[in-house]
Amino acid sequence: MTEAEFLDLIGAWALSGLSADEAERMERYVVEHPEIRGEVKRAFTTAAALGRALPASPPSPAAWRRLEAALGNG
Repeated sequence: MTEAEFLDLIGAWALSGLSADEAERMERYVVEHPEIRGEVKRAFTTAAALGRALPASPPSPAAWRRLEAALGNG
């Protein structure tokens, strides 16, 4: 993995958006390149802050109906 590839994927990694194989490659890259740890910490800190940025709100009844219909439960 190149540094450019790592940096392209770091946001998705921080948001748990990578496959297990991709995440493992990211972890190996960090072990092999400890100088990148600050960037990793920033990405994961930012991802955590995004989760707290907005108050939790339940989906509307219409959204639930669409979801149930898409799943075949509606």
